[in-house]
Amino acid sequence: MRRILTVVRRVACGLAIAIPISSLAQTSTQQVPMTRARAQCELRELESVGYRPWEEDFYYPRNLELAQARLAAKKRAEGLEGVDTCGGGQASGASVGKTQ
Repeated sequence: MRRILTVVRRVACGLAIAIPISSLAQTSTQQVPMTRARAQCELRELESVGYRPWEEDFYYPRNLELAQARLAAKKRAEGLEGVDTCGGGQASGASVGKTQ
């Protein structure tokens, strides 16, 4: 009888640990995969608010974060907060110059 109780306790403890871990493993952030076109689109958006990646930048992380904050403020002002403006893998303005 004692052996059965020990096994039941071990199984219960195992389930108590395994259930929360498995639920964390199944969550998804729903992030769009990074493509070259998406990276170029995001870079153009940052450049539109004054970010200059080609300049020698001694304050690299800070300047990038400031540009990201300016871009977020710009999108908020335009009513595009939370909208993926580079979605679909097609960069904005990618059709410019194409004639049919």
